[in-house]
Parts: sequence; C-alpha cells; structure tokens
Amino acid sequence: MCFLSDDEYGSWPSYVCVENEQGEEEEVEFDPTVHICPFMEDGEVLIMMTAGAEKLRYITGHAEAYNSEGKWVSVFIEDIYEKAAKKFGVAKSSITACEY
Repeated sequence: MCFLSDDEYGSWPSYVCVENEQGEEEEVEFDPTVHICPFMEDGEVLIMMTAGAEKLRYITGHAEAYNSEGKWVSVFIEDIYEKAAKKFGVAKSSITACEY
C-alpha cells in the first residue's frame, strides 16, 4: 500500500481536513499513530519518507517507521554526522558539513 502527500511542498501534511458532525470541514492534526496505525495488521510496518533541498544549498531527508501498536522510530539524513563521529572516533565538530 502506498500513501502519497499532495502537500505543495512535497512533505507530509501536519493537518488534514475532515468533516465534523455538523457536516462542516475542519482541520485536525494528522498523526499516523491515530489515523493509520489502528488500521494496520499485526506485523505490518508503515514507512514515511520525505526529502528535499533548501535552495540547492543542502539536501534534507527524514524517515519514520510505525507499527500497528503505534510505536515509532525516526531518522534524519543529518544523523550521519553523529554516527560517523562515533564510528571513526572523531569529534562531530571536526566533520565538514555537506553544504555550501
């Protein structure tokens, strides 16, 4: 199954429009643990990813994984700096940022 965002910026919306009991549209905060996870089968995992660029200065990326119980984990592409520092035994501040 695939869920696609139609947000003009290409990322997951933080709000969705729903019809309330009076038949009027209202915005509610979008939360995968509320709006998707309860409908997942046991053992299923939902992965949500977003990527982009800030005026071509640097690349951004973020991913989240959810299970049917609403537990989740996330990672940002910027996490590589801390992981590299730990793996190679250097200070994170000594690693040149991948941007101009």
